[in-house]
Amino acid sequence: MGLGALFLTHCSDAGDPAPTGTAGTGTTAGTAPTAGTNASAGQGGTTATAGTASAQAGTFTSGAGGAAGSASMGGTAAGSGGAGGSLGAGGHAGSGGSGGNGGGGPFKLTSSEHAEGAVFADALTCAGVGRSPALTWTPGPAGTKSYAITFLDETLTAKGNANGYHYVIWDIPASTLALPQNLPSGASLTTPVVAKQLSPANGFDNLPANTYFGPCPNAIGNTANTDTYAFTLYALPVEQLTGTLTSVKTIETAIKAANPLAMTALHGTSMAKPN
Repeated sequence: MGLGALFLTHCSDAGDPAPTGTAGTGTTAGTAPTAGTNASAGQGGTTATAGTASAQAGTFTSGAGGAAGSASMGGTAAGSGGAGGSLGAGGHAGSGGSGGNGGGGPFKLTSSEHAEGAVFADALTCAGVGRSPALTWTPGPAGTKSYAITFLDETLTAKGNANGYHYVIWDIPASTLALPQNLPSGASLTTPVVAKQLSPANGFDNLPANTYFGPCPNAIGNTANTDTYAFTLYALPVEQLTGTLTSVKTIETAIKAANPLAMTALHGTSMAKPN
């Protein structure tokens, strides 16, 4: 930082020379000489402008970003926070890194043909062709080795009515996360998916046993029932079910005995009558 020098300049002018008095004539006294004028004082010099101080601001190092959390099947994992930045010279400390993203979302079953709680389309019931809908789901938790899906008339099963047990498909490999629409009939499927399926034989939708059996709450008599149905998806820790596998109800019992890791459902209603 430089400081300006201060200079003070004095300027002075010499006084006028004293005049010489005039000698008196006769008895008249001579006049006194006039005094010379004083020199004027010099003006003060101007003060130099002070120099401005400058300092370089310190820099800071930003904190390193947090490590991403590891994803888990159906769970969440928070990432570790980043390390704080080092303090720069005269600067501010860097901010800590942000945490990593969590793992996968919840276990969920959806359909491109049916929204949760909606009325089932006729094509999926005995009022139409009665074909199976397309179903898709998110991966089950860690340890999932297979999936199973039941389709029940919950209005009837809540009353203990065995007619509410419509359909089950099981031993679906853990790598499979969807079923296409209109699955073929047969106890054991190898295409378009590998699985086993079962349904009771019925004359309501003109379909054989061991195929999808959709809603048909008004199959008998002149009724106007509105029943609630549910596809229930189970994530199982076994590749194949064991036990008594002879009806939808006994297979549901075997599914629950396998201690499912997770379950989710897709509901709907229907007033369908046979076409």
